[in-house]
Amino acid sequence: MLATDEWRTVLTLRLTQFFDYQTWRVSGFLTVSPTDGDWFAQPEASYKVSDSFSVRLGANLFGGARETTFFGQLDRNDNVYSGVRYYF
Repeated sequence: MLATDEWRTVLTLRLTQFFDYQTWRVSGFLTVSPTDGDWFAQPEASYKVSDSFSVRLGANLFGGARETTFFGQLDRNDNVYSGVRYYF
């Protein structure tokens, strides 16, 4: 077992922008740990087809300098997701 720091510093940032009368939403979420040198990013875009139906597409991206850090161990587990939502 590797020795770890007692404290872990994590910085987060979320940016969201709406377009075309709020039918398009583009969002990005970023988590960075300067103490461990790893990060997690989650970009996403969604489109509101109607008042009761929307679709989205996004990704989960992981990275790190070492494979022993919290997000660095997931470096090869990047993935893409999609979703459909119906409101009633």
